Amino acid sequence: MRFLKNKIQLARIARELTLKKEQHAKEQLQSVSSPSTQASLLSPQSEQSISVQSPKQKISRKRCPKDSPDAKVPNPTKNIILNFSKAIGSFAISTLALPYLRPYIVNGQLNHQEFIDFVTIGKANIGGIKSFKTLLIATETDSAQVKLYKELFKMLSIIFVRDFSTNWIACGRVTNKDVYLKYRAQLLQKLQNPEDFIYFIRKQVRK
Repeated sequence: MRFLKNKIQLARIARELTLKKEQHAKEQLQSVSSPSTQASLLSPQSEQSISVQSPKQKISRKRCPKDSPDAKVPNPTKNIILNFSKAIGSFAISTLALPYLRPYIVNGQLNHQEFIDFVTIGKANIGGIKSFKTLLIATETDSAQVKLYKELFKMLSIIFVRDFSTNWIACGRVTNKDVYLKYRAQLLQKLQNPEDFIYFIRKQVRK
């Protein structure tokens, strides 16, 4: 009889444990499906960790100038006059020009140091054809000495382009050497008649 009671009591205890487990399982299921739990699952941190980039979101990048259809191609003739005139100025005040100036120095017509100062100042102010021409063309307001300086500078300009410019182009730091060689003869012609030196390379008109 006692054995039967014990067996019934153990069965009741087992049933209570089973009910408690089922109740606990229900509570866990409700807590998982509750709004607070769903909100925590969709917190900003969680969204950031599982977010997928939209197809519309593309990485922006700056367009390289060379990729642009409107990108301008550098003009290889842009600085020809400026570079040539600076080189002529450097030649005129160098020892290479002395053999051509010596007759004027010997007969007392030319003060070499004053000529160097004249060319140095003029060279610093060269910015294009117009300022270059001021060193080549004498005006009525110029003194006799300045007129001589300009005449000698014109002479040295022709000598440099004719006899020294090929070596300067080949061994110098200028780029587009073939372009400089191409327009060398044209520049020499302009220097011989600087009054007509209005333009150097005529711009082609697009049809």
